[in-house]
Amino acid sequence: MVKCYYGSSNPNLKKLNVKNDKKLYMTINRTYALIYATYKYIDLFIDIENGTIKFLNIYPNLFEKLYKNSVGYIYSVELDEKDLYSDAPKGKRPIADSYYTLHDVKFDKKEEVNVFVEFMKLKESGLFEIVEQNDISKDYILDLKKFYKNKYIHNDMSKEEIEYFNEYLPDLIK
Repeated sequence: MVKCYYGSSNPNLKKLNVKNDKKLYMTINRTYALIYATYKYIDLFIDIENGTIKFLNIYPNLFEKLYKNSVGYIYSVELDEKDLYSDAPKGKRPIADSYYTLHDVKFDKKEEVNVFVEFMKLKESGLFEIVEQNDISKDYILDLKKFYKNKYIHNDMSKEEIEYFNEYLPDLIK
């Protein structure tokens, strides 16, 4: 049996149905579930091969601004290893230690977590790192701005995404 985790901002999940999604993705690494325990529209996390996660702080204090008061939920379930599949090439570690199952999943446990506090614990233990703006390529930040501005201009964002960007990252879409 393998313990699998699923992060969500939904406090009321009891199970996931495969008929809705065809594949149900989960991770065997609680740290990765933490990323998804609160829904944020911008993904600045990088999966490092050894299981460490880095956050690209493209603006000063962005990580704190986005996650300081975020509450999320980490669900877990024990699954039979033979029911887990990977999209990774044979013999390679899947990105974010993610696996999928083709069966409905009923969770065994739900944890309510303060996402910021959990990440700070991981930082202390060396499993999480915040990369500051001056250590990030200016070209990367410019490409990110172009990407989100293009999504905004071409109406490829939901109403919620637009509200989120207007509140936290207006210069990425304007």
